[in-house]
Amino acid sequence: MRYFFECTQTYTSGENTGIQRVVRNVLRSIAPAPASARVQDAAPVQFNKIVFEAGSFLPVASEISHPSRAKAGTSSAPPARSLLKATLRGSFHASRSALVFVFPGERFFDFVYASSSRWGLSKLCMLPLKFFSKGPKVPPEIPASSVTFTPGDVVVLLDPSFHLDFWPAIQKARREGAKIVVVIYDLIPERYPQFCQPGMVAAFRFWLKNVQTHADGIVTISHGVALDVAKKFEQGNGPHDPPLRMKSFRLGCELDGLSASSDSSDSALRTLLSSPVPAYAYVSTIEPRKNHAYALSAFELLWEQCVDAHFIIIGKIGWKSDRFMRRLANHPEFGKRVFLFQNVDDNDLAHVYQNARGLIFTSLIEGFGLPVVEAVTQGLPAFVSDIPVFREIDADGIQYVDLSAPESLAAALQEHAAAGAPRMANPAEWLSWRESSAELMAAVNSTITA
Repeated sequence: MRYFFECTQTYTSGENTGIQRVVRNVLRSIAPAPASARVQDAAPVQFNKIVFEAGSFLPVASEISHPSRAKAGTSSAPPARSLLKATLRGSFHASRSALVFVFPGERFFDFVYASSSRWGLSKLCMLPLKFFSKGPKVPPEIPASSVTFTPGDVVVLLDPSFHLDFWPAIQKARREGAKIVVVIYDLIPERYPQFCQPGMVAAFRFWLKNVQTHADGIVTISHGVALDVAKKFEQGNGPHDPPLRMKSFRLGCELDGLSASSDSSDSALRTLLSSPVPAYAYVSTIEPRKNHAYALSAFELLWEQCVDAHFIIIGKIGWKSDRFMRRLANHPEFGKRVFLFQNVDDNDLAHVYQNARGLIFTSLIEGFGLPVVEAVTQGLPAFVSDIPVFREIDADGIQYVDLSAPESLAAALQEHAAAGAPRMANPAEWLSWRESSAELMAAVNSTITA
């Protein structure tokens, strides 16, 4: 029996945010499984990685390297070039917004925000560049021949590659006898579009419609996401025939990038963590739904009570974060008691988990919340939103706070600091990525077994 895991976005992006961490770690943990493993038909189990390129799925034999390892020894783009790209990207996004404002309507919106793989404004603007392109897009380590599927194969869309219109290739795989299982991480672009860029919302909705039409099974990363998906599909474009089976699995917690980076450790971050002043860290991309503004307000209340504590924000600046970033940059405590670190490798992140006094994770909505389990399994207590998905984790070391009032977080931190800002007496127990991958495979097989 052959399993094919689609991982285009993680393989090509070089990013290391939550979903890429999941995809990379799942594939790293599944791939070494014994070749002698058997299923009911006594056939050997094969695990394969595939990416979508030029209308087909292509095999990938190499491991997906951790970004810090992949970038070692390479130079970054010149500042002038980066600035030009950022300027052009900003102009393009501004043009999109202006067009949909002048010409409102769902069809025009879909055209303006269609991904570059579908017919729309982006593809139209890219057409002239085809005359100047040189050589194939496929990286040299990927074979040029596409995958041919056979009856009994299982294609697992592990990477949410919303920008790719690979659905004609998925239909072809189904005609060849393959089963299609989709992993869904959350429905945030659908349920909370105000937190996302319009282009992502449009791409996600197109992707979700095709999931409902072409998938044979769905696996989610939490029970809460499964409930959301089931509710959404009940309101969708009619029943799926046969009805879609849905299961969930839990994510693992190890950091796979430890010792992978050749970069020097961040001495400023480590100095802060060695200070007698207790440090609390928020680990996440900076975007509105992560609710950094609430956390900063809580620390302001804490400082007003003369409680000395450092608030360390760890993560890249994401979308729709201008307002918070202006507030942070102009804050009187910025660089004194509140700090920002944007490029933290796994070695330093592990150092944060092992030496900080608490994790702050006051997100408004999540599919799972990977930093929470990463923290508590390292003995770092977590102060998190009182939302259903975090209640679902139910691990030791988690304290829930009321998102309606920053005073809730401030009071919890004040009590913790008054007690000496202790770390956990014993780290929480949680799944390894190998165990998580085993849960995933059980869920995948359950959705496609008659």
